[in-house]
Amino acid sequence: MGQSHARHRRLNLLWQLQDPSRLPFEEDPSPSQPRHPHDDQVVIQSRHPDRHRHSHAVNRSGPDQQPVPGWSGPQTAEPLTEGNCRCEKSRPPVTGSEFDHEIKVPGTNAWWNQARCRLLGLAGPLITSSAMDEQLTRRPLGVRSGLEVTTVGTGLWSVAGSEWGPADDAATLDAIEASLDIGVNFFDTADVYGGGHSEELLGRAMKGRRGQFVVATKIGWVGFDGDAGRSQYDTVDKLVAGVEESLRRLGTDHVDVIQCHIFFTEPNTPVVIEGFRRLKEAGKVRAWGVSTGDLDCLRAFNSDGDCDVLQIDYSILNRTPEQDILPYCLESGIGVIARGPLAMGLLTGKYDEAASFPDDDFRRNWIDDPDQNQQFLLDLDTVATLRGTVPADQTMAQFALRFATSNPAVSTVIPGARNASQATSNAQAGSMPPLLVEERAAVDALVPAGGGRKIWPA
Repeated sequence: MGQSHARHRRLNLLWQLQDPSRLPFEEDPSPSQPRHPHDDQVVIQSRHPDRHRHSHAVNRSGPDQQPVPGWSGPQTAEPLTEGNCRCEKSRPPVTGSEFDHEIKVPGTNAWWNQARCRLLGLAGPLITSSAMDEQLTRRPLGVRSGLEVTTVGTGLWSVAGSEWGPADDAATLDAIEASLDIGVNFFDTADVYGGGHSEELLGRAMKGRRGQFVVATKIGWVGFDGDAGRSQYDTVDKLVAGVEESLRRLGTDHVDVIQCHIFFTEPNTPVVIEGFRRLKEAGKVRAWGVSTGDLDCLRAFNSDGDCDVLQIDYSILNRTPEQDILPYCLESGIGVIARGPLAMGLLTGKYDEAASFPDDDFRRNWIDDPDQNQQFLLDLDTVATLRGTVPADQTMAQFALRFATSNPAVSTVIPGARNASQATSNAQAGSMPPLLVEERAAVDALVPAGGGRKIWPA
């Protein structure tokens, strides 16, 4: 699909600007080329007071449908009607109400913030800003946490000493820095990642600027008794002490989100839940939850209706959460952190049949184990077919992240990043709109809603 598709064909909306000369639209780069009828549209992302986001296509016309200076394309516009606006929650806006907007400049990564407009009325002046953090969409992390997170965060599993092969501390710190630079505020780690090294690195990055980070960590697997099938946290004091060890490594007096890393209920689950509640009461955590793909486990954590967060594997290749657990989260007001949105790297599109992995990378089993290799090859076929749906100005990874963030249950996704380049590319997906209807249909044809498979067993 070409550039015109990537410019997000949407509904026509008359955008009346008080001062249209302030819109720096670029000239048509190839006026002699045949034009798609929607090439004259811009995407407006509307930030409504209830934080739900709308996407509109806008013709490049000024007040009274006069041409916008600097734009050489068609100058047509259709009036807005109350019925041609759609948001993620299917709540049409109130006629005449005010909203903040971000305007995407076609063919670039630039956004112009923020325009005050009045639907079916006049718009106020544009205020431009180059601050990258104003580009990224933010959403509430559930209804109870009080936290607002960027729709694309950064996952920090793949540090040195983890199960992802060789890694470099400097590159990890660069990835965190690049994430911050582009506006990401959400970072996910765990006490077991690299034996605590992931938390230590994040702590180094946070030093002196804790307020820029929304930090999530996990607890549970350290000291787990596999034979007995139970964690070591058989008292609240032990659980609290374990979290305090994470706080020490992170160099902070609180974490924003604490999650149980064990993805099934075990004898000490009630102790863990009680410990999380006490930590929240003490101000050492702001929200708590569980990392699981099992609905019964989530229900156990939410038995009293106070579980704030779920972390779950969710991607184009694993749509199984759509069957029941994501609808349950929407109904229950539980914020969703989607891990594995790139399916352990499969949805980056960089692997083929000749792929290889280091000995200390768990994905080596995709090559060495015959059953896993057969599944790996099937997944590669799916990804290869998907490639034809990805807009020309997006990477496969960005398209995959757009898919995950398009689900209204998802608050944020946490792709891993080994270096600054990966972190930046991932984060840019946070300024892109949800999948278009035709893009969604193409994904559905490959992996139907609720279909696919768990890429990671948890």
